[in-house]
Amino acid sequence: MIRFSRKWADLATASALIAAVVFFFIETFSLAASPMRGYPGAAFLPRLILIYLSIFLAIQFVTVMLKPRLPAGDPDGEVEFELVDYLVTIAAITWFILALGMVGFEPAVFVMIAALLVRRIGKPVLSIASAALATLVLWAVFVIALNVSLPMAFLPRFISF
Repeated sequence: MIRFSRKWADLATASALIAAVVFFFIETFSLAASPMRGYPGAAFLPRLILIYLSIFLAIQFVTVMLKPRLPAGDPDGEVEFELVDYLVTIAAITWFILALGMVGFEPAVFVMIAALLVRRIGKPVLSIASAALATLVLWAVFVIALNVSLPMAFLPRFISF
């Protein structure tokens, strides 16, 4: 666990998000132009969202800058950063992204949810059971209710409704 001052954590978060907005705004220039003159192209909505987001982030940044820094011993002035939880989350999301195409939706979701829950709940059996139930619910929502074709489905494909 790492401790930061709340002001520093808020400034770092706002700065990282502003940098991401700038990056994504630059990326919108590579989107397709409008096929017809006078109409917005594919970049119109993403740019609009990024502009609104940058306005709100600028307001947050200025608000944080104007706040006085609280004393070091004040519990409201500190943020605890759980490094191990952060690394487990990054590993689980990376696993999901890489495994989705290799092993399919169901195993990728199950392992990701189980890894996240084991760290938070602390009981492996309950975490695995919860991950299995969540995987089954997600599968039912996507495959049965929404009729989405999932990559290399692990659960039976012959069920039709």
